[in-house]
Amino acid sequence: MLDAIEASYSLDRYEEQLLECPACGTSALVTGKLQEEFDEDWDHHEGVLINVHLLVRFIPTGLLCRACHLNLTGRDEMDAAGVGESWYLDNIDERDFYPDDLE
Repeated sequence: MLDAIEASYSLDRYEEQLLECPACGTSALVTGKLQEEFDEDWDHHEGVLINVHLLVRFIPTGLLCRACHLNLTGRDEMDAAGVGESWYLDNIDERDFYPDDLE
């Protein structure tokens, strides 16, 4: 039954993530905001910018578990449950974050 519940989540590519529910341990849907950051690679000897990498930080703002019906909203509830910390997203497509006219 829990496998069916976990498979029922349909995620928005970046603004929704799956995370272990702090109450029951099954997968829960976490919603959040995105913060774009840039990591610059410099050749300090030559004083030249070599490359820029996009980093996307996910900042959780809510959690809903379909298994145990835990529903957390806001920073206070998220922090109290231990899921208030942000994290960087892996496997992003940088093209999703640039306007179409830059391609």
